[in-house]
Amino acid sequence: MRTRTTVLLGVGAAVVVLGGAAVVFGPGLYADWSEDRAQAAPTLDAATGSTLDADALEGTWDVGAGSFAGYRLDEILNGEDVTVTGRTEDVTGSVTLADGSLTDARWSST
Repeated sequence: MRTRTTVLLGVGAAVVVLGGAAVVFGPGLYADWSEDRAQAAPTLDAATGSTLDADALEGTWDVGAGSFAGYRLDEILNGEDVTVTGRTEDVTGSVTLADGSLTDARWSST
């Protein structure tokens, strides 16, 4: 009977220690894992020092091949800075610009 009690106490202590370790180290491991998986922020290719002519942008613009919709979120998880991202290329849509303003926008994702 004493051996069984000792084994049960040992197993219980191990569960408590491992559970505590998961609570303490889990967020840091998650932060490292998700930071490694975060996709790079998108960039635009534009000539240095170039300016946009608002009149040249007027009209309807359609989503082209290679475009994507996504999100990028910086958060703090138990003191650890984490960046999470998500993207899809399964998106279609268009925007209409007139008089320097966005007048219409439509999109869909499959």
